Amino acid sequence: MQWDLGRRNNFQIEAGFANFAWGATALAALFCDWGIKAQGVLIFSYGLYITMAAALHFVDVFSFRKDCGGSLGGSLITMAFAVVLLVIGVSAIQ
Repeated sequence: MQWDLGRRNNFQIEAGFANFAWGATALAALFCDWGIKAQGVLIFSYGLYITMAAALHFVDVFSFRKDCGGSLGGSLITMAFAVVLLVIGVSAIQ
């Protein structure tokens, strides 16, 4: 991504906050006993988020740009993780 490693990157911080928010909400659903459907919706929603991120990774891999730095293996692993999340989420919602 060619980011300046000596400087703060707000995008990375925002992505970390987003991931923390998803995780904290999922833990609240679990410990506050919101029910399996609420947990399923959270898992499914996170799966959608990861699917979109994986799609962006695939675009980078197949754009053949030298500056993107994406790998097909990493993109496939991300997509596999997204599919697992979506399947678990749908299973919990039904």
